[in-house]
Amino acid sequence: MSELIRDYDRFVKDAQAICKNRVYTDYLRRYAYGVDASCYSYLPKVVVKAEDEQEVRRLVRLCQQCGTPFTFRAAGSSLSGQCSSEDVLIVCNDGFKRMEVLDDGKALRCDCGVIGSDANDLLKPYNRKIGPDPATITTALVGGILNNNSSGMCCGTAQNSYQTIRSIRVVLLDGSILDTSDQRSIDQFLKEKPQMVEDILKLREEILADKELTHMIHHKYKIKNTTGYGLNSLVDFDNIVDIINHLFIGSEGTLGFVSEIVYNTVEDVPHKGCGLLFFSNLNDASKAVVKLAGMGRDKVIAAEMMDYQSLRAVQQLESVPDFVRDVPEGASCILFQTESYTKATVDENLAFIQNELKDIPTAIPSLYSQDPKEYDSWWAIRKGILPIVAGQRKKGTTVITEDVCFQIEDFTKGIEMLTELFHKYDFVDGGVIFGHALSGNVHFNITPDFSDPKDTKNFGDLVHEMSERVSGFGGSLKAEHGTGRMVAPFIEMEWGKKAYEINRRIKAIFDPTRILNPDVIITDDPDVYKKNLKAQCVIDDAFTICMECGFCEKHCPSRNLTLTPRQRIALLREQKRLEQEGNFALAGELKKGYEYYGVDTCAACSMCKGLCPLSIDTAQIALSMRKIAPPGPNIAKTIYDNFATTLDMCRAGVSLEGIAGAIVTKKAIAKIT
Repeated sequence: MSELIRDYDRFVKDAQAICKNRVYTDYLRRYAYGVDASCYSYLPKVVVKAEDEQEVRRLVRLCQQCGTPFTFRAAGSSLSGQCSSEDVLIVCNDGFKRMEVLDDGKALRCDCGVIGSDANDLLKPYNRKIGPDPATITTALVGGILNNNSSGMCCGTAQNSYQTIRSIRVVLLDGSILDTSDQRSIDQFLKEKPQMVEDILKLREEILADKELTHMIHHKYKIKNTTGYGLNSLVDFDNIVDIINHLFIGSEGTLGFVSEIVYNTVEDVPHKGCGLLFFSNLNDASKAVVKLAGMGRDKVIAAEMMDYQSLRAVQQLESVPDFVRDVPEGASCILFQTESYTKATVDENLAFIQNELKDIPTAIPSLYSQDPKEYDSWWAIRKGILPIVAGQRKKGTTVITEDVCFQIEDFTKGIEMLTELFHKYDFVDGGVIFGHALSGNVHFNITPDFSDPKDTKNFGDLVHEMSERVSGFGGSLKAEHGTGRMVAPFIEMEWGKKAYEINRRIKAIFDPTRILNPDVIITDDPDVYKKNLKAQCVIDDAFTICMECGFCEKHCPSRNLTLTPRQRIALLREQKRLEQEGNFALAGELKKGYEYYGVDTCAACSMCKGLCPLSIDTAQIALSMRKIAPPGPNIAKTIYDNFATTLDMCRAGVSLEGIAGAIVTKKAIAKIT
């Protein structure tokens, strides 16, 4: 990797001419926009909000001229550090919202900033949807869904982006555009980029000439795998356009900027049936998973596994059925779904599944249903795991959600291995195991305290040993959360030297100086996965549980004016961290800026509460800090410096959902706010 010039001053000056009033160099906004859902904390040197593709092209060229590494950011819901940056962060969200239904709903053209659930809403009249169904679909943007090759609970490997992509429109590192839906654009690319085309096709030839490597690639993509680049694109396709379409899937913004995607949509099948099965232990549940996986997608399209700690965590949810609160200690659960175009077929499938699993002992009687109201309450159990575990974690700890994948015949042993590692590295408390078991895909949560050297070391050691042992199984270190920084140092461990060299050459073809999203997927730093970890300063109890996922941002009225709820909470944490370090000057700068960015411009509408998985009402921050008392020169400062006490007063006085809501009128609250 050649040394870059890194002229940030010139970049800032020239970027302001491109994106007037949308280039941020102050600490407050650089920190706020650098926050994501991962366990990493990076501070960009510059943040730029791009509003259209033309601005992106000019910014890409400018970064090249100034030698400033840069990273594209969408919703910031990525979990593995793939959208973190300590250089130039280019935010591409609100200017990229166009959608167009094609072929009577059989395809959808959408900009990279379209929220996944909004795409599905547009497709509902056609009884269609996009294939990927990540748990974050209500906040994740399709640009991130494609760049991470996100899948989800029902799509598996059959309907992810790799299987449903029709075309992409991408800005390459020289600012040129390739639109694979436009033959003229393709012809121009072939004419102007002959070396790139030759290098890609040469990689394909080399792989196909190596029978062992070709076999390994085919074998490893039989299960979910998002570790490294999509090497399967080089063996599955011989046309350069098809190869490039699929290489960009899962590339995590390291090869270029995907501005537009055309998805082939999938049918939203009308008839569904579900089963909720409770087994005495995790081992029995994993045996049931192996049986379900052997039945094929025509019988079972999804099977979610939850260990006892998962079930215990969600028992407090109102939507969870009472019987979940009574499961015996150690019990584990499988929630599966079958679907068809006819109710009769669903009936047959449920009967078949019940018969096939009859020899595996259950802890309590199994439940089967085709009533959406009933099985939706079961899915609430699965969907509630991550936020509830986050809300129950100890103060000062960070939520880490990781995923690995095993060949289905190794699934039971893999579960045993993860359980062993939880005990070995002392993450049993707050640790849960769950996931998309039908695909052999296991998710797990741990909640380390990164201010504690022991927890920090245990985290690093767990990730390293887990990588060794999953690789030993022939599994995937990443199945749908993307490589990011978390697994970048372990790609060679999983894939071997020859395949890893192919990964490095792919990066070099598109980005020879590694100026784009450095240290993501390809890195020379073996310790990058355990650097810049996000220590969580304890603030008020109502907000310290925030896991910075970004679900709250979708409908926030001030998101395009100043900050979002996630950013407001993160800034309170950062101010406290700076104060604890003795950096009172910078903490004071944040405090002063927060009066406008965090308080004055918050609509106090509590829209964030309805979207937050933990029902955090960030509006209470602004309400607590506004001049509730009679006017005076130091009122705002007094409220701020006595934040916890003031917040308690506000909770008692202005909550519309508590007892005070029956007493304090909306008119009175309007006067207060």
